[in-house]
Amino acid sequence: MMSGERISRKDGVAMALAAALFGAYLAVRAIHLPLIQDEANSFWWYVATGRFLPLDSHLDAGNHHLSSFLGWLGYSLFGAEPIALRFGSLLAFALYAGSLIRITTYLRSGTVRWCCFLALLTCPFLHEYFALFRGYGLAVAFFVLAVLQCVKLIESRKPINAVWLIAASTMAALANLSMLPLCLVMVAGTAILSMLGGVVPARTVQRILVAAAALASFAVFILLALVSMALKDQGLLYHGGGTGLLAVSVNSLCQAIVGWSASKLPIVCAVSAIGGWLVALNALYRKQPESRALVVVGALLGTECIIRIALQKILGVNYPQDRAAFQMLILFLLLASFAIDELGVCAASAKASAASFLVLPIITLSGLNTEVAMNNGEPAVPRRFLNRLAQRQLELGRPIVAAVGSNLRSGVSFAQFRDAAFIQESEDQRFDYPGQDFRIVRDTELHAALDGYHAVDSSAAGWVHLLERDTPLSLSLAFDSTLIAPLELGEGFRNILERSPGRFGKRALYVRITGNLYRDHDHGELHFVVHDDYTDGAAYEDGTDLRKLRLQWAGEPFDVMRRLPAAEVVEGMRCFFWNTTSMPVRMTDLRIRIYVTAQADPLSGT
Repeated sequence: MMSGERISRKDGVAMALAAALFGAYLAVRAIHLPLIQDEANSFWWYVATGRFLPLDSHLDAGNHHLSSFLGWLGYSLFGAEPIALRFGSLLAFALYAGSLIRITTYLRSGTVRWCCFLALLTCPFLHEYFALFRGYGLAVAFFVLAVLQCVKLIESRKPINAVWLIAASTMAALANLSMLPLCLVMVAGTAILSMLGGVVPARTVQRILVAAAALASFAVFILLALVSMALKDQGLLYHGGGTGLLAVSVNSLCQAIVGWSASKLPIVCAVSAIGGWLVALNALYRKQPESRALVVVGALLGTECIIRIALQKILGVNYPQDRAAFQMLILFLLLASFAIDELGVCAASAKASAASFLVLPIITLSGLNTEVAMNNGEPAVPRRFLNRLAQRQLELGRPIVAAVGSNLRSGVSFAQFRDAAFIQESEDQRFDYPGQDFRIVRDTELHAALDGYHAVDSSAAGWVHLLERDTPLSLSLAFDSTLIAPLELGEGFRNILERSPGRFGKRALYVRITGNLYRDHDHGELHFVVHDDYTDGAAYEDGTDLRKLRLQWAGEPFDVMRRLPAAEVVEGMRCFFWNTTSMPVRMTDLRIRIYVTAQADPLSGT
C-alpha cells in the first residue's frame, strides 16, 4: 500500500499546523536568543572572513560548510543579526517537518503516527539546532529527506527518488561531517543498485541521470573526506570518545535529551533497538510490502552502528557524541515507531507503548523560552548584560575592563559587534586578578569569581551571572604620550611602546590607546597587545582584536585598554600591534596612556 492512504486530510492539516506553530516558536528564538560560543566562532572564522569552503578556511570541525555558506549569505544581505545567520536552520525546519509528515504516513496506526511525529518534531535538544547558526539542523533535515526518499525509491523504483536521495545525502554531509560515513554508504548503495537495475528500471537515460548525480556526490564526499582526515591528523575530531557506542553515543544522547546520565535508559534504548531489528527481520523474511519502511530504517540504523564500530576499531575515530549522533536518534525513534506499528497489527495493545514517546514533547513544552540556550554546555549571555556594560562605559568615559568565563567570550564579542557598542574585547577567564570592572561567568565558575565582586544580574535559568566589583575601580594616570606621525602597518608585529615598569611601582598597569583607524578590507585580524616579561623567563600577555569592534574602518576612532597585573619581578613591558594579513593598515592621532590603580584602591596591588 502506498504512503498517504492511511492518513486523512484532517490529520495532514493538523500535522502541518502543529509544525507551523512550533516553527513560529523557533523563529522567535532565532530572533531573540543571543549567539552562543560555537555560533559566534563560526561567524568570526567563516562569515566575517568570507572563507568557508573546504580546505580553504580555518580548519575546525565547527565549519559546517553548508551552514557557514548560508550564514555568510544572510550576513551579506541583512547584516549582523542573529536571524540573518540562522535563517538557513529555520528553513531546514520546514523541510524537516514536511519530511516527517511524509515518512510517518507509512505508519498504519494513527496513534503511533502522532506519537512519533510529535516526538521527532519537538525532541528536546534536537529542536534547538533549528534556531541556531549551526549545521546540525540542516543535516538532520536533509537526512530525514534522504531516508524518506530511500523508502519511496524501494516502493516506486522511480529514478527521481534516487536522484533526490543522492542529493539529500550529499547536503546532509555538507552540513555536518558526522553524517558523512552513512550518507556515503547510502549514495554508493543507490548508485550500484541503480546501475544493476535493482531499484531503477534498466533504461539508459535513467541510468545516466542517476550516475551523473552519484558522480557529483562522490566528488563532494572525496573533498569532505580530505577535510575529515586533516581534522583527525590535528586532533580536531574531539567531540566524542572511544569507550563504546553505548557509553558514548547512546548515553550522551540520553543525557542531553532527558537529563538522565549513568542510568539504565541507554540499556533500555539498546534493548528496544534490538527488538526493533528482530521485528524488521521478521517482516523482511515474510516479504511484507507494507513493512518496507520498517526494514529500510532498521537496515540504516544497523549500518550506522557497524560503520561507527569499524571506524573506531580500525582508524581510532571517536564514537559520535550527543549532537554529532543525531542520525542515530532519528533512526532509533523511527525504528521503534515502525516496530510498534508492526506489532500493533497483531496485538492492538502494543500501540499504547508509543505513548512513551510523548515524554519528549512534554519536556520541551515545559521549558519553552526565548532567552536560554538549553544546551548548558554553551549558555547564552543575555543582551541586557552588555547594555549595562555599555552604559557604565559611557559614565566612566573610558573602556570597560571585563573578564568573561569559558565558552562565553565569542558570543559576548559578537553581541558587542552587532550593537556597535564599542565595548572592547573582554579578558578570557582571568579571575585570579580582581582588576576588572565586571565579570560575566557561568554558574560553575561563580564561586571562584566572587572574591571582591557581587552579582548584579543573572540569566533566566541561572546559568550565567553578571558580577560587579565591590569597590569601583580607581585609576590614576601615570604616563601619557602622543604619536604625531601616522602609523603604517604591514603584516606582522609593530612595537609602539617599551618601558621599564619599575617607575610605576608594584601595581597593576592599564594601557589605553586611542586613535583613528583606516582599514578598507575585512581580511585577517588586527590585535593590540600588552606584554610583560618576567625575570624568570615567564610572560603575561593580554590583547584585543580591533576587527571585533568593526570589520572595516574609514578613519573612525577607536579606544581600547588592556591590563597587566601587578608582579614582583617584571623585567620589561611593551605594547605592540599585530596585523595578521599583508593588507595595509593606517592609524593617525595615536595616544597612549598608562594608568595605575590608585593608592586608595583596596586592590591597588592587583
